Amino acid sequence: MSRTTRRNTELHFYSPRLLEKLRTLLKVKAALVEAPAGFGKSTAVWDRLNDARQKGSCVISLLCHEEPAADIWRRFCAAIGEISPQTAAALSSFGVPDQDTAGAAAAPLAEMKCGEETCLLLDDFQKWEPRLPRTIWKELLRHESEKLHLIVVSWPLEGYREELNGRWERLCIDGGDLRLSAGEIRLYFKAAGFTLAPGEEEEAERLTGGWIMPLRLQMLHYRERGRFLQEADTEALFRRMIWERLDAREQDCLLRLSPFDRFTLPQARDILGIDGLPDWAVKLFDRHIFISRAASEQSYEPHSLLLDFVRARRETLAEERRREILERAAAWSAAHGDLLRAFELYQRLGEYEKILELDLISVELGELPMPKRDQLLHDVVARLTGELIRRYPMAVLNLAFELFAAGDIPAHCALCARMEAEFSRIPEAEGRDRLLGEIELLRSFQHYNDIEAMSASHRRALELIGGPASLVRLDAMWSMENPSVLFMFHREAGALDRELSSMKKCFPHYLALTNGHGSGADTVMEGEVFLMRGELAAAGDAAGDALGQAALKKQTSIKLAALCLKGRIAILEGDAEQLRNILDELGALTKHGAQRSERVEAGLARSLLMGLPGRPAEMEPWLKNGEIEGGRVMIPAVPFAQTVYGIWLLQTGGSPATAEFLAQGLAMAAALNYLTAAIYLRLYEAVELLRAQRLGHAAAALKETLALALPDRLFLPFAEWYEEIEPILEECCATSEATAIRGLAERLAAGRKDILCGQRFTLSEAELLVAKCAARGMHNAEIAEELNLSPNTIKKHLKSIFKKLGIEDRRDIPTL
Repeated sequence: MSRTTRRNTELHFYSPRLLEKLRTLLKVKAALVEAPAGFGKSTAVWDRLNDARQKGSCVISLLCHEEPAADIWRRFCAAIGEISPQTAAALSSFGVPDQDTAGAAAAPLAEMKCGEETCLLLDDFQKWEPRLPRTIWKELLRHESEKLHLIVVSWPLEGYREELNGRWERLCIDGGDLRLSAGEIRLYFKAAGFTLAPGEEEEAERLTGGWIMPLRLQMLHYRERGRFLQEADTEALFRRMIWERLDAREQDCLLRLSPFDRFTLPQARDILGIDGLPDWAVKLFDRHIFISRAASEQSYEPHSLLLDFVRARRETLAEERRREILERAAAWSAAHGDLLRAFELYQRLGEYEKILELDLISVELGELPMPKRDQLLHDVVARLTGELIRRYPMAVLNLAFELFAAGDIPAHCALCARMEAEFSRIPEAEGRDRLLGEIELLRSFQHYNDIEAMSASHRRALELIGGPASLVRLDAMWSMENPSVLFMFHREAGALDRELSSMKKCFPHYLALTNGHGSGADTVMEGEVFLMRGELAAAGDAAGDALGQAALKKQTSIKLAALCLKGRIAILEGDAEQLRNILDELGALTKHGAQRSERVEAGLARSLLMGLPGRPAEMEPWLKNGEIEGGRVMIPAVPFAQTVYGIWLLQTGGSPATAEFLAQGLAMAAALNYLTAAIYLRLYEAVELLRAQRLGHAAAALKETLALALPDRLFLPFAEWYEEIEPILEECCATSEATAIRGLAERLAAGRKDILCGQRFTLSEAELLVAKCAARGMHNAEIAEELNLSPNTIKKHLKSIFKKLGIEDRRDIPTL
């Protein structure tokens, strides 16, 4: 073997074909660089960007970490703010986006303008991608800003490559581009100062697969021994060339920090249990080839290959030492507010008492995937002893509430029974009655939606506690995302007046128990009954009263239900301006609501108010797609969502899944005892049968539906679909009832006509601005300059305006 004098094992080498692609990174609008760990993708991109930075280009880099969605959104918006402060402000105004707000939150990215040549890098993107909706990331990849060059570096992710393939000014680099061939390996070693013997390049390719990271490790071995290490196993290669070359102090340091994906110097000092970090530790962090430093955040992040290796080594340690490492990490996490990590670490250790000592109300279990969350909950609950239940009663009560929220009613009931048995052993002087009262409050949810049974539990709880309970937060969404109280609590045909009376009698006990949680709900239900019977003045008065009651206790869910009620009244009365104002308010809450449940409920209410006047296209996109179950909507609100989705199906011609949808919806309504939902869904079934000309079956279905609704004089559902059912209505009910339905239907038809004539309400805020400019005779380029939007966006808005207003030319846009 021939040797050279100068050898550089830290050389960054790239194949000519990769270099060609890297040169285009700052010429395309978006590039996706994806490959598994060890391919050198980040190093290749960073080298290219460092060259660009030295030539004066603006480079904004984000190293992605596994962190809460709120932190991701904050850092992302801050980076966008360096490009376009206006876009960043618009993004930030939405709060952390979820599935419901992602479309609206992503929209500003389509309008983003970049004033100078700028590169935005998202490195280790796979750590951020699952935490925010894909709509955000895909809109970013589609951006049209001429001077912005987006580079996303990631492990392979499904669906993103397809987003870029075939699109103009987009680039994809993958493992095939990054892998070195045998010939390129020879060039790599030559550039580093080595001359390989014939055939050694093929040997290196066989051992490493052409991955740059194992190639670099093999180069270190080749420098020392003059031959390659006969290990094709990356883990064994890593152990020989990296791990075994660390001294005992360095190995111990990395093992102690291994529970964390990244760390700061103060954190490392605390974990190591020393007052100041020694020079060897700082040198390890700053100079090790597998540890990177984010200077802007003063943090260090081990490469995934190193982290995976160290964690695997940790699991081989003696039990006592392994536990000591995890216990110190858990204690540090708990002390510094990382409660979810502390929860998970204590669960791994079996330290269930430590879990109960955490502030469980603040533990964001929703950040975890549902299966993992459920597994954690069930494991902790299964390990509860009687002594732990008595020692940490409020923590266990919160666990029981989490089980109910997760939909595991059997486990919830079982834990309530265990708590009652254990709390009964606590002396009265130590709060026994208060704790038993909290259990009664929990148990009331087991009787949902039986008003009298729930109220019996509320009265017992109030008697035991003697005042407001601790479990129910005033800012929690009382309606569980349902914008109709009538949907929630009407369960028996012919019993509505009795149910309403029970609500008026029983609800004050719940208000006293919860310090006003749900204030105004009983009044909303009363207003909805008036509405269904066509008594609009009384319904309007009730809606106004409910809004006032909700405002006193800041009950957003009741406010939304009252707004939904007012919107339905506005449709019947043909009050386009009132409806417009309500839709604007609901639209704002759909985008900017403080809680996800608030945004979902606002979206459901808004979709109903768009569908009823015949504008189903303006419903929420997720609802039109039928994305209702599977966690999108809380279980108590699913029948309402199905009812609104039914409007979409029937107004847009239905779908092959309509029959299946009706069957599933009726089953859910029966399971929850939701009679109002059953009435609407059975009515949809009758409409479907009529459309299919199955008149006998349609009449039978309609009679069955009328029998559920007319004993309580619920006329509105039939008035809403009067044009469809009119041919068979009189043969299905008494003449007086048909007359009442017809009268309400005529009023509704007149109101819908007035609403649709007031076309202004159908336009979004942005469309309204564009329409006003177009109505003044402005051209697209002038409108774009006036509103600071792109010409393409103006075209899209005009297309939507034409469709909504039913016109074909901008000259037909009315003065708005």
